[in-house]
Amino acid sequence: MTGFQDISKLKKLYTQKDIIAFRGEFLKKYSIREKSIRDLVLEEIGCIEQKNVIDIGCGNCSFLKTLLKKYPNNTCWALDIVDNPNCHCPEINFKSFNGVDFPDYAIKFDYILLMHMLYHVRSFSSFFQSIKSLGNDTTNIVITTKSAETLPFLESVYKKVRGTMGCREEQHFCLENGETILRQYFKEDDFTITKKVLGTRLYVDNLEDVLKYTFSTHRYSPENQHLSARGVNGYIQKWVDELDRVKVFEDKYTEVLFSIVRKK
Repeated sequence: MTGFQDISKLKKLYTQKDIIAFRGEFLKKYSIREKSIRDLVLEEIGCIEQKNVIDIGCGNCSFLKTLLKKYPNNTCWALDIVDNPNCHCPEINFKSFNGVDFPDYAIKFDYILLMHMLYHVRSFSSFFQSIKSLGNDTTNIVITTKSAETLPFLESVYKKVRGTMGCREEQHFCLENGETILRQYFKEDDFTITKKVLGTRLYVDNLEDVLKYTFSTHRYSPENQHLSARGVNGYIQKWVDELDRVKVFEDKYTEVLFSIVRKK
């Protein structure tokens, strides 16, 4: 039993050329918003100096690089199951791991970032046990994730396509169930959990970009539907047919930030 969903599929999905960069650029290009979820994380962290920060599920380390530009007098570590070349830089201590066996660190971290990655975790019990061992009594664990209805239009298409294809649905960590899951491992007597919800409107006039973004999402990826090769082709075609019905794609993108700190 691994700590994540099928790691081989995740690696294949997230090591496709420029896919992480594309997802970020897609949201940046087509979002109508005052702030991003990363802005919200920076607000939550606040002005920090000489702190130890680790980003687990760091992707291409773009957030840590942003953090260091804003607050350079901190030390940053990064951890991911994918060994992304962009993470190999002097200012960030990067390691890759198998999603189960965390590296041994000689320090305790002041901030532990779990940004849009908990929906990949299969075994929360062992995962959060490892997370707690990385922190101290003043550690702030910052978590971001999406709503189960992000994006509502894409979700409705997925449910329609899934219903006709017999795809197997999996339950993931999200806005709606997140606090309930977290409370199983961070008890109310010991920890404070705060929640901030961020809504973003999307307006996209390029349906090829919508399709590319859709299939770069683990939930909607053709390879994550437990289908035969023929079934995958049919799945993709049904998405194309559904998206061809709209000329302009409009939707809302709902995310949430959970912050966990130990009560004094």
